[in-house]
Amino acid sequence: MRKLFFILLLLASQAGAEMDLPEGWDFYASRPGLYAGGRNTEGAFSGQASGVLRSRQHATAKEHALLVQKLSAEEYRGFRMELSGSLKTSEVSGWAGLWVRVDDVDGNVLEFHNMMDTPVRGTTGWTRHTVSFDVPAEAFEIHFGALLAGEGEMGVDSLLLRRLGGTRPASTLKQKIRSLPLQPRNLDFEQ
Repeated sequence: MRKLFFILLLLASQAGAEMDLPEGWDFYASRPGLYAGGRNTEGAFSGQASGVLRSRQHATAKEHALLVQKLSAEEYRGFRMELSGSLKTSEVSGWAGLWVRVDDVDGNVLEFHNMMDTPVRGTTGWTRHTVSFDVPAEAFEIHFGALLAGEGEMGVDSLLLRRLGGTRPASTLKQKIRSLPLQPRNLDFEQ
């Protein structure tokens, strides 16, 4: 039931995005119509495009929007990982940053990390940031991307998801019919 609610909320929030979503990416907003998100072809860090999140009206620091990509944890189980990317902000009243969540086959959150402790606020130029996390042996899927809480605008570009090392023995997962990509896609937002 929780997953159905999330899917319906995701679809409702995408309807208000008013921007083209980069290939392989989804948009989520805590309140439909409050944020816009997608692909921006002006002022990219590298290449011709970047991802963007922006508030469209008054938003509190508890409200947020996400650019989200989801992939299978199959090739990452047992590894310490790092998500890095370049972020740029304009008049961010809450905070902006990278985030990652690792779920098991039942949708239980195994790992969750974001930049809440090292937030990007105000107006900044393109700066590289990282979030590190573990992918437990029972991991099924990885969700990652960029987050904007409160008002303002943020750009994200040149993401990199990489293994840092370390392994743990894998466990048997429940079988579930579901197709998720094995590798991240379009991390430079060019498509």
